[in-house]
Amino acid sequence: RPVDVALERATPDPATDIVVAARDGTERQIEFKVSAIRDRDGAAGGFVLVFRDVTLAREARAALEESEARFRVLADQVPVLVWMAGAAGERTYVNRPWLEFTGRSMEEEAGTGWTTGIHPEDFGPQQAALAEAVAQRKPFDLEYRLRRHDGEYRFVLDTGVPRSDGSGFAGYVGAAIDITDRKQAEATLGRFEQSKSAFLAMLAHELRNPLAPIRSSIELLA
Repeated sequence: RPVDVALERATPDPATDIVVAARDGTERQIEFKVSAIRDRDGAAGGFVLVFRDVTLAREARAALEESEARFRVLADQVPVLVWMAGAAGERTYVNRPWLEFTGRSMEEEAGTGWTTGIHPEDFGPQQAALAEAVAQRKPFDLEYRLRRHDGEYRFVLDTGVPRSDGSGFAGYVGAAIDITDRKQAEATLGRFEQSKSAFLAMLAHELRNPLAPIRSSIELLA
């Protein structure tokens, strides 16, 4: 079908999309743009129409959007704090469990906003380790305290792995899990082991004196 092309002598028209049928009968997405040819005085002496087949690019973008949508749906269902970061380490996405944990919005957590929830004592070491990992583009495991929505700081184990967009390093994807209960259990077990060792040492000391005459009597009887 005919397509009307408006020839504006003042400014170039924005890119316009049309669908055309190729020789093999397939439909192709075509983007075209009109620009004026101007002389030294600025007067238009003609026009250039540039047509570009964007079918594959549109299909790739649609596939990427669908993949990202599936990822977000899946990430919102897992019981861990999932996040994505750009090439500079800035957060570009956090899942729903992350937002529920911190009690903040995506806008507040985006970029470096999420770092406001790091415990002041852990902020410096955590950021230094993260910057080193980003500079070397290597995976990392970081342990630090993150403020929960009720104000309590919880220990989290944060793991990140590099991701690629097909043309190179694009940032990180990672997940954090709350390990506070595990650390408390380990501390309790450690205190129990210390108490047990102290008790056995005391028991050995206390039994040493009464066992001495008994051992002597057995030697005499023998």
